[in-house]
Amino acid sequence: MKITHRIKMNLEEAERLQRLEMPLGDTNSREIEMYLYANQNMWTIPEDVAVVIRYKKPDGTVGEYDTLPDGTVAWSAVDNVLTIALVPQMLTVAGSVVLYVTLYYGEAVAQTYGLEILVKAPTADMPNYDTQDYANMTHVLRGPVIARQGQILTVDTVDDYGRVTAVGVMDAAQLVDENGSAVLHKQQNLTINQKIQARANIEAASQALVDFLMAKFTVDGLALSDERTTDKYSLYVSNGKLTLEKE
Repeated sequence: MKITHRIKMNLEEAERLQRLEMPLGDTNSREIEMYLYANQNMWTIPEDVAVVIRYKKPDGTVGEYDTLPDGTVAWSAVDNVLTIALVPQMLTVAGSVVLYVTLYYGEAVAQTYGLEILVKAPTADMPNYDTQDYANMTHVLRGPVIARQGQILTVDTVDDYGRVTAVGVMDAAQLVDENGSAVLHKQQNLTINQKIQARANIEAASQALVDFLMAKFTVDGLALSDERTTDKYSLYVSNGKLTLEKE
């Protein structure tokens, strides 16, 4: 069951503030069809457009969404007609609610002028409903306004279905410090003593021992010597066999 309100929205210039009236407490039953015009002509909505609906209630709470609480998309577009569904939070407080819509397509952004919804209580003694901010965007992510090159995007909030609703930024070093689950690689210039200490910290072989072993490798194989006779040998693989040959 849907009650559809229809208005003509001029994108070229602001006209008088249009007003719709709706009852306090209506839930999942109201939608608005906006017929968009510019230069006195129908303004065809781009096929790849993304839409965000924003509003402010008289008690100061606000909403920003493209998705309804049940996870369905809150809008549709055909030709110049933009249909938006109202979330329950929009009609929880009696008084003037100001609504507008933002359309994103490519690098362009177009916003409608404001539309007033006058929310009326059916009876004078009817109390307001539980009121709070509402944010639910899954097709247009709210991101940081300012960031620095090299920072990492992080997931700030998700909805009840695990879908990302907002992203933020964080320095890589901060991410490592706070989570301990990432390795930050940064080239270091260590002194000789620092290198020795670093190898000792991880119980690695000393540089002297590494150099001694590397010196044993030649183009002919591994150079070995008999400590008792001082005879020299070469250890190598030939035809799949390990061979020890005296020089």
